[in-house]
Amino acid sequence: MQILAEDIAETLPTAKAFFVSSEAFSGHIAKFPHLPEDIAFYRIAPQQAQFLADALGDLPVSVQVVVYLRQQADFIESAYRQIIHQGSSTSLDDYLADIDLGVDFRWDTLVDSYAAIYGQDNVHVVNFDEARKTTGLWKPLEDIIGHPVAGDDLPKGNISYSPAALELARHANPLLTDRQRVKMRQFMQRPDLASGPVLPLIDAAMRARIYDIYRPFNLALAEKYGIALTYPDGLSAPSLPSADLKPEPDQIVLAKALAALQELQVAHDRLKGMIHAQNRETQRLKDEIVTLKQRIP
Repeated sequence: MQILAEDIAETLPTAKAFFVSSEAFSGHIAKFPHLPEDIAFYRIAPQQAQFLADALGDLPVSVQVVVYLRQQADFIESAYRQIIHQGSSTSLDDYLADIDLGVDFRWDTLVDSYAAIYGQDNVHVVNFDEARKTTGLWKPLEDIIGHPVAGDDLPKGNISYSPAALELARHANPLLTDRQRVKMRQFMQRPDLASGPVLPLIDAAMRARIYDIYRPFNLALAEKYGIALTYPDGLSAPSLPSADLKPEPDQIVLAKALAALQELQVAHDRLKGMIHAQNRETQRLKDEIVTLKQRIP
């Protein structure tokens, strides 16, 4: 937060607006071994809001807070996929068991934390799913801040693993180095390996339970911040698995994984050869330098 404030202070004379996006403004999406448990699952959203206000201090800036929200079940699924991408080996059941449903990931608590500091009129809530289906995700933000943000250099969404690929990554993560996990993720997120619809991880019964638990909080939030009540809770209808969506057979997933590993091995061998060739060239140049020095009287 302090680094952000320093960057803003340095560029204030020339900048017309600052656009900063970070999940850190909400907290953390999971428990991490090196961090206290009480900061997981956005439990520290009020503290994060205060940290930002303290860091900005007396800087002459007008803060507009834009929060994109989606159904908790969809968000929890996305968060779980993300921690597996980052190297976790936690099972989905264990991840869900750690979440205090109805207390953690309360969007009304998150939004109200920023409204308490910056004022409700300066906090804007966007329905993630509705924007994605209609105007696109960037249009509501552009309308709120009054500046265009769309462009070719904007970050693209992550390509999700299939459920089977997610399990493969979960079991492989403890056996790999950070660099190897990055390589595995790059291969498994390739369009030809991750093609097809994204299959839900959370079953229909659990999704319905999560929806019912958070519905009154989401409904109150929608009414307070003017989210169009297109759906029963102002966000979206509970997303249930379609009968038409079938997981890929294990043989297909295994074949794709093996193909990715073979390509990774080829790339590794090619890189190793390039390094050896570079080392030989470096040694040759060193030998020439030694020879030249010997010739100098």
